[in-house]
Amino acid sequence: MNTSSPTLKSKHNIDTKSWTGLGDYLRREDAQLLSNDQRVDLLDQWRDITHQEENLDDAILIGLVGGTGVGKSTFINALAGHRVSRSSDRRPTTDRVVVYRHVNTEMSGEVPTNDFAQPEVLHDNNGIEKVVLFDFPDFDSAEDSHTHIIRRYLPYLDVLLVVVDDVKYADRRLYELLSTLDHDPKNVFVMMNKIDRLSDRYGDKTEEVINELMIDLDAKLKTNSGLNLDADQKFPIAALSVLESRERNETSPTLERFRKVEGMLEGFQEDKHRRAAKERNIDSRKRDLSDALVDSALGSENEAVLTEARKLVQGWRGALDKALQSVPVEVLVESERRGVRGSRLRQVGPGWGLPFSLFFTLLGEIRRRSSKAVVPADLGQRVMAHYRGFFDAVKNVRSRFESEFSTSKINLKAGDDSDATTLVKISPTELGANLQEVVQQERTKVPLSRRWLAHVPAIATVVLAFWGQIYDLLDGETGIFGAIFDTLSPSFIFGTIFGVIFAYAVTSFVIWLREVQKLDHSVTKAEHATREIVRKSGQDAVDQLDANVNALYDEFEQLNKLVAR
Repeated sequence: MNTSSPTLKSKHNIDTKSWTGLGDYLRREDAQLLSNDQRVDLLDQWRDITHQEENLDDAILIGLVGGTGVGKSTFINALAGHRVSRSSDRRPTTDRVVVYRHVNTEMSGEVPTNDFAQPEVLHDNNGIEKVVLFDFPDFDSAEDSHTHIIRRYLPYLDVLLVVVDDVKYADRRLYELLSTLDHDPKNVFVMMNKIDRLSDRYGDKTEEVINELMIDLDAKLKTNSGLNLDADQKFPIAALSVLESRERNETSPTLERFRKVEGMLEGFQEDKHRRAAKERNIDSRKRDLSDALVDSALGSENEAVLTEARKLVQGWRGALDKALQSVPVEVLVESERRGVRGSRLRQVGPGWGLPFSLFFTLLGEIRRRSSKAVVPADLGQRVMAHYRGFFDAVKNVRSRFESEFSTSKINLKAGDDSDATTLVKISPTELGANLQEVVQQERTKVPLSRRWLAHVPAIATVVLAFWGQIYDLLDGETGIFGAIFDTLSPSFIFGTIFGVIFAYAVTSFVIWLREVQKLDHSVTKAEHATREIVRKSGQDAVDQLDANVNALYDEFEQLNKLVAR
């Protein structure tokens, strides 16, 4: 992962591909590095900036901002060369935006007109045909709505002209307003008005005083608003003197100064200058949006949170493994195993027929007192209780995870909203399914061939017993009557019966052992399968946390590349 921490403000313009990528990211409703409110707000800004970029209007919109009595309307009159704005009537009481535009220039449909003074002021000065001036209410008025009006229109303005005088230029509220601008600094121009009245006080030193005022103005702009303006963005003017000179059709030093302002405005008549000014603002707004994403979603603090989250998840994985190892695999105790065996043997016996069923029943009855019955329906809860400590450890992972990052700006999710109480997605029925299947399994019918095979030892015993008598008869040691007498003797009959019983007992014991081994193996296998389900449920819980953290890492990386410093 890129470990660089983008904490500085953007210095470069965002390329088209990255800008499109930012839009795609902000449209993602599953974005976790931002709250939904932040994402929606930034997406609205992105769409607005994109719309402006796609619809660069031909005319350039210039806002005229200043405090009470600094001469904004007089500046308009000086620019027009006659009194199109009656300063004494309109200032300082107006709370409307006065619009000055050429008769051939239409207002962009994107600009709201609710606050416009009616009618708009039209002129035929071809030198500024492509320039639309917005004369805003005095920002330092007692009416708070004046500042709100200015802020509402700022996003639509391409250039800002700030008018001050030798007194008002130190107003704190002016610099507070300028410090919040989204405009590129190259699109901000400041005019120090009323310099003509300085000559009455300073005489020959007027130019020196003007220079000192401009230097002080420049220092205040840098210190209080962060604006570092070039020399050709600051103009000392005397609007009233210019107006009077033009009304008398005379030239004057103040008029010569004013021509620099006119030259700046007329420069926007050239299409490339207008587009450059608009694009500078668009680029500035793009950088501001990029910086907002950095402040909200990226940086060393959030990167540290993600790194710590990954370490915690891995640590919890090991802790859960230890918690599981501390719990024995055996869910059923020995008495319950005997109970399952007895039930199984009583079920198996009839399948083998007599006399095996009697033997199995006898064994089952003998061991019944030391056995404990198992209710299959309760096995799920038994497993849940057996692994209670492990499940509690898994559940605690969520609360610990959320507690660790409760103060983080990143939306670290410990689980789905629909599963707000636990990360363990396993039911008692699922947990007890394997053991329940073993306990409840029905014995299939014993094949006839195996049942006949089970009688072979007893039959062989009888055959061997009679073979001895037949052998003696054939050998001539006894006659036929002697053989019959020996066969009917109590010792032969009881010996043969005992041998048959013994043969059946041994055969039944072997079958019993085999069935017990098979059952114990099935129970053990079911217990291990149950343990694997339990382990998997805990692993899935931690995997979910791990996946969330990794998704955040990927999102962090993607966004970091889009706004790479």
